[in-house]
Amino acid sequence: MREKFIQKPLIGYLNINSLRGDKFIHLKDILLSTPIDIICIDETKLTYDFTDALFQIDGYHFPPLRRDRDVSNSNSYGGGKLVFVKDGMISKRLKDFETPTAETICLEITISNRKWFIMFAYRPESIDRKLFFDELNASLNKAFTLYDYIALIGDFNIDKDGHTDKHGFLSNLCDVFNLENLIKDKTCFETSGGTSIDVFLTNHKHCFQGTQVFETGLSDHHCLIISSLKSRFQKIPPKKLVYRDKKNFKEESYLNDLKLLDFDEICSSDNAYSTLSRKVSETIDKHAPLKTKLLRGNNAPFMTKELRKAIMTRSRHTNKYNKWKSRENFLKLEESRKIVKKLTFTAKKDFFKKASEDGIMTNKKFWKVMKPLMTNKGVLTSNAIIIEENNKLISDEKELVEIFNNHYINIVENTMGKKPTSLGNPNDPTKDAETVLLIIEKYKDNPIIKKIKENAKDITFSFPEITRPEITKIIKELDTGKSIGHDQIPAFFIKIASDILDEPLTKI
Repeated sequence: MREKFIQKPLIGYLNINSLRGDKFIHLKDILLSTPIDIICIDETKLTYDFTDALFQIDGYHFPPLRRDRDVSNSNSYGGGKLVFVKDGMISKRLKDFETPTAETICLEITISNRKWFIMFAYRPESIDRKLFFDELNASLNKAFTLYDYIALIGDFNIDKDGHTDKHGFLSNLCDVFNLENLIKDKTCFETSGGTSIDVFLTNHKHCFQGTQVFETGLSDHHCLIISSLKSRFQKIPPKKLVYRDKKNFKEESYLNDLKLLDFDEICSSDNAYSTLSRKVSETIDKHAPLKTKLLRGNNAPFMTKELRKAIMTRSRHTNKYNKWKSRENFLKLEESRKIVKKLTFTAKKDFFKKASEDGIMTNKKFWKVMKPLMTNKGVLTSNAIIIEENNKLISDEKELVEIFNNHYINIVENTMGKKPTSLGNPNDPTKDAETVLLIIEKYKDNPIIKKIKENAKDITFSFPEITRPEITKIIKELDTGKSIGHDQIPAFFIKIASDILDEPLTKI
């Protein structure tokens, strides 16, 4: 389905029945291998002591949208929502539309010049049906005054096709707001034969396609419901990383090639520093060539090939048992669950063991493993910048720089409505001196200007002599841990060549 609708956003919903334990590892692996652009995970049963960093997924907005059940509530254990939105999608959470009692999260999504109002809702049996639907009606009434495109997705614990909606709450909601359910298959298999208590309601059914129900094996009884919007979605291009390939780097050979450079000729050239930089860069390129690779979302640190296969097997057995609830299928499902649990435990154990296998736990290793458990700080946020310009999403760095540059160059004209008054002529550099004279004349009585005029004849410029030991000291103190500059020359290559480079640098 992801391959079929490659350029179109997928919207999904899953009642996972607790995201505690190992389920998030399996969910993360699914979303990294087959990304769903917007997905709501319901009944997470999370509380505030679970940090956002625990639920960070590469390629999705961080932090994810959360609504945990109030811990002061007597029914606090249970409920809870988590919504993941793909990077590059223009979205905004609408807390003013969210219901006070019913567990909902509301979003505004902008796709192809259309603003969609999307509400994810869950009604546990502890919430009265009338109260739940009264709050939904109030929220949708408010939304319909501002949005033409509406989608209501969630688990209402009411089978629209069965006899559980005796008072017609769900039917009346659909009739009043002209909503239609896109889900035609059974979504929950808690009872024999299954029920359709998970719904995907919208007032524009022709805007969706490929609506399906999938068994993930993550929930106890519920399937993942998913549908694709027909609108095209401009996805962010993958991030590129430029790095030096030091696989075949040999320090001795590199230093020998540097010694063969004609430094006398370099130092006597018109632009000695640029020539030296170019020659050194060419030598570095020879021994550690520049390479480019695409940065992809990393799998969960515990995920292994064997565990992934076991998860797929569990999903297959779950799907089979949902359709044919025989003793044989039940035993196969239980066995596959035990295997997944055992492999997950082993994978996690191996991961933590490997983190300290050399007997040394450095600060870097410690925080890499433990940071998600201890902080909600935004260091895990995506550094991608996306803006909407003329109804087009722009993420290319060069285009972004040009847009921001033009904005700040013309910021006075853009805000004041007219160009600023200039004393000089930007098209004629010879006017700069006249501009300076005009400024001096205007502020001739200023004490600072008087002082400058009095001492103008005594002002001289000189630069101190640079010695070889000073150059050597600067090179030796280079921090090789810092990122490289625009010239793509890491400090490491200069530092190890200090005995060779400090003399020509001193001459220059």
